[in-house]
Amino acid sequence: MSILNLPGEGLHYFAGDSLDIVFQVQMSDGSPEDLTGAIVTWTVSVQERFGVLGATLVTLDNDLLGGVEILDPLTGGATVHLPIGALIVPGVHKHQLEVVLPTGPKSNTYADGSFIVEPSARPTT
Repeated sequence: MSILNLPGEGLHYFAGDSLDIVFQVQMSDGSPEDLTGAIVTWTVSVQERFGVLGATLVTLDNDLLGGVEILDPLTGGATVHLPIGALIVPGVHKHQLEVVLPTGPKSNTYADGSFIVEPSARPTT
């Protein structure tokens, strides 16, 4: 499954499936963020009560961990590839896409929102 994700938009997913999420990283004025040399990290965390984040369930990046591909750095295009079986915990979680640009150590959150993991639609044997 592939989805184009917009900032603040929630995602729905069936536990255990694969998923490709396409992001267009933009600056506050709407122009594309240049991702040349950037480290892009996507995480899914348990959302506890009152918006507090709990345990991190999945972390992917375009550096050491893999799973994030920068398709076109000049236009801010990045895709997250969540492999089959990587996320199996049903519930309402939170996802975030963070970018560290080569110009500084500060990370910026470009996308976040709910990540609803439904129980697997696949029969178990």
